[in-house]
Amino acid sequence: MLRRTLLLWGGKPPLVRWRPLDVSHFDVCVIGAGPAGIASALRAVNYKKRVCLIEAKRVGGCDLWNGALQSKMMWEMSNFFAKANGSAALRVYKTTISSFMEPDEKKMRESLVRGSEIREQQILEVLRTAQVSVLYGGAFFISPHEVEVRNRETKEYRTVTADYFIIATGSTPNEHPYVQTDRKHVVTSDELMMMPLPKSMVIVGAGVLGSEFAAIYARLGKTKVYLIDKERCILPGEDDDIVEKIQQAMEADGVVIHRDSVLYHMRTWEETDAEMQAHPEDPARRGGVRYSIMNKRTREIATYEVERALIAIGRAPNYKGLGLQNAKCRVREGALVLDPFGKCADHDHIYAVGDAANDSKLVSVGETKGRLVVDHIFGVQPTVPLQHDFTRLIFMGITVASVGMNEKQCRKKNISYRMARYGLELCSRTIAADNTNGFVKIITTNDSKKMLLGVRVLGMNASAIIELAAAAIRRKQSAYELSKLLTAYPSVSQAFLECLCVILDSSTLKPGSFPGLICYEWTPPDYERGRAYASASGTDNVLAECPAAPYEGRNMLEEKRCFRERASYFSTAELRAAKKVAEAVERGAVARAEKASIDAPASDGGPLHPGSFFFSLGHF
Repeated sequence: MLRRTLLLWGGKPPLVRWRPLDVSHFDVCVIGAGPAGIASALRAVNYKKRVCLIEAKRVGGCDLWNGALQSKMMWEMSNFFAKANGSAALRVYKTTISSFMEPDEKKMRESLVRGSEIREQQILEVLRTAQVSVLYGGAFFISPHEVEVRNRETKEYRTVTADYFIIATGSTPNEHPYVQTDRKHVVTSDELMMMPLPKSMVIVGAGVLGSEFAAIYARLGKTKVYLIDKERCILPGEDDDIVEKIQQAMEADGVVIHRDSVLYHMRTWEETDAEMQAHPEDPARRGGVRYSIMNKRTREIATYEVERALIAIGRAPNYKGLGLQNAKCRVREGALVLDPFGKCADHDHIYAVGDAANDSKLVSVGETKGRLVVDHIFGVQPTVPLQHDFTRLIFMGITVASVGMNEKQCRKKNISYRMARYGLELCSRTIAADNTNGFVKIITTNDSKKMLLGVRVLGMNASAIIELAAAAIRRKQSAYELSKLLTAYPSVSQAFLECLCVILDSSTLKPGSFPGLICYEWTPPDYERGRAYASASGTDNVLAECPAAPYEGRNMLEEKRCFRERASYFSTAELRAAKKVAEAVERGAVARAEKASIDAPASDGGPLHPGSFFFSLGHF
């Protein structure tokens, strides 16, 4: 037996010697050097803690090497190429750049790597200055308080113990249940950007990731892009006017969208040796992907052939090789079970942040959550969970920036709102740049306060404008306060300011005077609008501590103020009934209050009952 084994290995057994190093103890051990992990480590340094950062590959994670940074560099390249072939270029040149020049793919890929390396060196310098110990290798929990770090290149391993562990291992692309990736013809976003530009490509998944890559590759001018969307439109959660504008921009770039369709079949193919001899001038073996789609409405099946397929159906937390079973961390449906502060269930010392926490797949959210977790561990004052009013950016043919609620969300929650939309064709800065495609859209409460509920910006400099709106929403500022801003001229922020003036009926240009200038109101048909407004505007905490019954124990001054603030939502009959109820409650006569409500004139929605209007205001 031993002799046969030795023969298989050429007479000698393989020499794999792992050299053990000393056991090290840290206050905080962060597993994963992506954006969330780095933010957590640097925040712990602020608390004067001894910190180690474990990374299996290269510092920066997916953000630097196959994610946000490189994809946005490709977007900038495609944006430049589109401008060089657009109407703005024809102001200077007689012809477009594509008529005599095409992109240098090798230089493009070298630029992506160089950009990642520059950012990596910056991060390493920050970590060195902060005295964060960076350990390279794969981390594996051997107990809830110990991890083993193995470096496969140096064949060294060490044991690390810590008071607190923060898991920031990122995520990996989801696999398609019926299609296997071969990293050649069928790929994920991890491999796509380092490959040559294909002549044609199909993208399975019309979410943010798939839509961004569709726009990038189409605008580079060398790839015919097909996008499979199982819904009637891309980004189904957004408002129709925004989706329509995005789809128009994508189709103008040549993207073919298979709407209401699902992937029916997909297989790869390659040439045989005999077929290769037919083109001796090009010795490379040709291949591609044949796929079929089925329309969900008509049940019709259509077949296409492309050079490459991209699977972009989301990402899942990456816990591979982490040994969570040894740490006794609970996992449910592929994700760690966490509390609102990222703490693992059944543990007070293990946390998860970023994509590993299955949060929103945004770098900004991961970094913020990483800092919040450390504040929750070492902070003196109690902290609150991460807010949800964070900004989102989608980089396509037209940049989309958003914060807060859209119209669909307001209507779903029965929030009465006022909406204004101001086209960028009315802005001097966009006219100067010959880039007038887009608009600013603002949604406020439909009352005297005009509190900001949500903002959407499509087009030039959208990312700069949206941060101004995000700060206002977090501070609960009104359109009146923001309208006092003095913006530079010419700038795209003027469109934001003019849109605010349209909301307040103080704009020089009136709605309807131009096709891109629109303003209207929406009010739900039932009494739920008062409840929805109170929750959205943050005034529902006035009587939050008051019980539903008995009514005598409430603070009447607060109730009256709350009533006056919300009175604009109700009809005259409702107000008259509510006034009687308020007077009865003030005298402490619950029975008389109920009788006053029942005897009051009926409103459009029928008889008014105490619990359905005034008494429940404090609990909206």
